[in-house]
Amino acid sequence: MKLTRQYSAQTMLDLEGVKSILRDRYVSIIEKGNVIFIVIDQAGTICYASDYVNEILHYSSEELVGKKLVDMIEPISISYFNSTIQQLLLDGSEPVDIKDLGLYCVDCQRHYFDGMITYSEIFPEAHYIIYLHDVTNRKVKEEKLTQMNLELDGFIYKASHDLRAPLASLAGLINLTEKSISIESKEYLELMKRSVKRLDQYITKLAHYTRNGNLGLEYNEINFKLVLTDIIEAYKFLPNADCIDFRISIDEKRHVHADLFRLQLILNNLISNTIKYYNPHEPNPYVEITVVADAKKFELIVSDNGIGITDEYKGKIFNMFQRATTQAHGSGIGLYLVKKALVKMEGKVEVQSEYGQGTEFTLTIPNHVDDCLKL
Repeated sequence: MKLTRQYSAQTMLDLEGVKSILRDRYVSIIEKGNVIFIVIDQAGTICYASDYVNEILHYSSEELVGKKLVDMIEPISISYFNSTIQQLLLDGSEPVDIKDLGLYCVDCQRHYFDGMITYSEIFPEAHYIIYLHDVTNRKVKEEKLTQMNLELDGFIYKASHDLRAPLASLAGLINLTEKSISIESKEYLELMKRSVKRLDQYITKLAHYTRNGNLGLEYNEINFKLVLTDIIEAYKFLPNADCIDFRISIDEKRHVHADLFRLQLILNNLISNTIKYYNPHEPNPYVEITVVADAKKFELIVSDNGIGITDEYKGKIFNMFQRATTQAHGSGIGLYLVKKALVKMEGKVEVQSEYGQGTEFTLTIPNHVDDCLKL
């Protein structure tokens, strides 16, 4: 019994020695890499910081020991850091990734870091080990790119509105001129009117593109009958629209709450496409729009017996500036806008099409009726 106790005590001493060696080697390896290595206790006090911290944040390792790590974190990142700690507590022994953590250096300049946080096993005086890799250059470039995109979106939005005003005036002048000229000249004016309308549609889609990217989601109860009637009425001027039989089937048993602007954007583009790609050889052209809903989602099915989509284009129709057929004369951004709006609404779309037979778009979109009732 005595021997066993002596052996156990010796084993414990050996384990402590092994831990000490491992700890020293572990730190030595970290110090050689371009990674900040920080050890903090449960109260968030820094117990150890690698020498590389001086390279980035201009603090010496000795200066940081005893400081609270949270005092170095930018205010906007504090709640994120605290939630990361909470996630580590929930996940147990699994390390948790850190993304874009902002820390201030000596001169209050901000740096951003990616890395991870995990429990300490070889540092008995501490609780967490944090590894941080400086990503400030990447973050600054991302912020500049975001700002440039915002400025570009603002320019497109303003330019689209400024361009529509002279177009409206031009369309009005064409209408007035039509009343006092010969039949032959009226044909030329009709061509001019069509060009003006196409340009106006393109400018409108550019405005919708920027608005979709910048506007937050707003949920409204959707009156599908009213929305669809207004859209179909608006497209009556398109060539061949009067030849098409529009069939609407709406499941009115369920209320649907969704983002009205983006839903209108989606339906506008899908319905205008069905008119644009109608089949002139089909004796009874039709467009069928079906709405089915439950408490969690709703489905929009837009089908037609138009010219359909060839296999060559099926995988490309949602790309920007991609037309569904070489016969098209549109801008090529309609279905791209549909996809972008669906991404914002967390919806999805499936397409089935057979060239010469027709196309069917099935959209599945979350129904936020329960969210709106809670409010």
